[in-house]
Amino acid sequence: RGDLIELQAVAVAFDATEGASTSVVTHTVGADATALPAVLDEQTVTVTGGLGHARIALAVTDAGTAAVQLYRVASGDTVDPDTDDVGAPVAVTPGLTTTVIDGDATRVTLVADGDFGSGAAWTPGANWAIAAGQAQHTEDPPWPRTA
Repeated sequence: RGDLIELQAVAVAFDATEGASTSVVTHTVGADATALPAVLDEQTVTVTGGLGHARIALAVTDAGTAAVQLYRVASGDTVDPDTDDVGAPVAVTPGLTTTVIDGDATRVTLVADGDFGSGAAWTPGANWAIAAGQAQHTEDPPWPRTA
């Protein structure tokens, strides 16, 4: 970008005969290109996991950003824009927060109180307790047992 180049065209026939060269045309690479949008501020991106989906909320602040593209890549792998894209680019409006769903946000859990939030839907068996979002089991007597 910014380099000055010179171009000339030559017509070539099927039998490899060349015609006359055109006059030299100069061009500055990228002179008429739109400026690239700024990198998204990672402080404005929030990802929340859900049942069968992830909800990505992002606030775009750069006026040059018209759309964002979501890519899904295994941890440690390199992004391949040809194979790792998730759906089509999503139009955004600078100054507003946009939410993108990756997956199926319509799924619902069939397990009552599956997060153990209250334990009201459960009848704990012996040595089980439900509290603070966890089901905990205790042994009687504690491990290890001796023979």
